[in-house]
Amino acid sequence: MISKNIDIYFRRWLYNHEQWKVKNALREGVINLAKDLKNLKVSKKQTKDFIAKLEIPESELESLTSNIKPEYYLSLPKQIESWLNRYT
Repeated sequence: MISKNIDIYFRRWLYNHEQWKVKNALREGVINLAKDLKNLKVSKKQTKDFIAKLEIPESELESLTSNIKPEYYLSLPKQIESWLNRYT
């Protein structure tokens, strides 16, 4: 069952993909969240551009999702929601 709550959906996505690099889990998570919750299709390019604007250090993006810093874990869903709302 898919949660309609963006925070829960995205945190569950990260948890289920804890062996992925943060950059990959973030990219694919945003694409899937957009499709599942907002009925939007966003491209990998759009998502990569969005991630670049977040100014997350490269060392954090290259780490495993299981090691994501709490500040990103907590703030990313709101940033994603704000970004996706521009397309609705």
